Amino acid sequence: MLDHRIETLLILSETLSYTKTAELLHITQPAVSQHIRYLEKLYSCKIFMRIGRKLTITPAGSRLIRAAQIMQANSRRVFAEMMSDDPARPLLRLGATKTIGNYVIARPLADFIKQHPEYDLELVVDNTSALLGKLDQGDLDLLFLEGNFDKQRYHHDIYQDEDFIGVCCPDNPLVSCNSVKFADLMQQRLIIREPGSGTREIFEQLLQQHSYSLAAFNNTIVISQFEVIKELVQADVGVSFMYRAVVAEELREGKLSEFMFEGGPYTHEFNIVRLAESVVSPEIEAFAGVIADWQKTT
Repeated sequence: MLDHRIETLLILSETLSYTKTAELLHITQPAVSQHIRYLEKLYSCKIFMRIGRKLTITPAGSRLIRAAQIMQANSRRVFAEMMSDDPARPLLRLGATKTIGNYVIARPLADFIKQHPEYDLELVVDNTSALLGKLDQGDLDLLFLEGNFDKQRYHHDIYQDEDFIGVCCPDNPLVSCNSVKFADLMQQRLIIREPGSGTREIFEQLLQQHSYSLAAFNNTIVISQFEVIKELVQADVGVSFMYRAVVAEELREGKLSEFMFEGGPYTHEFNIVRLAESVVSPEIEAFAGVIADWQKTT
């Protein structure tokens, strides 16, 4: 079980408020201060400092907090295993962004399950920012991410590169264009995923590279589910941008069409991500072996 003073440190690093931390932990503010002073004395460093009225984290504090997050992740992993219906059965907790979770990962998962029936497995499908939060908190062991993340903070390996394309109704005039300029795209209604999603983040970066933002579009619709987005694009309500894997079936069947846009074609890497310096369990090693075999055959 994680030391209660480490838990105080982690919450304070998020809130940057002694008052809010005390409220969340249901302890007094002096108790929070006492916990931090204890850790500062134990590790011989200043963890927090005030600049004006703002509480900031020192460089030494950042290193300690990162180590504490790894401790928390390992502690929660052990707790999850021991609280399972059968503690003797190893548990692998995976997270995947929606593109990967819904359209890419099923076959490798099937191979892993067949090869390692002795393991229990959980898969959470969510957006990039939510999954990274769960990884930091120790609620997930391994992530498959399509979006951007801090590569200096996490251990990562490339899973595959995937095309990022524009899609529209087959009757849309964009289909016949050799390359659609971003300026012309602004006249289209844009259908896009919610903030925090990898797909949206990648598209916003492409816009920035051409000195545009989402605000430049005449009309924008935000939908969190790919299936709804695809149905709306098929109905010629607007255009969207996503990974080819998401619309591969619709493209083959002629329900949707790809259009080329300025600067393309674009590709982006899908990554396998875990906490740096965290314990690599046997089940993670076994899963990594199955993924490596899968990559050789694709």
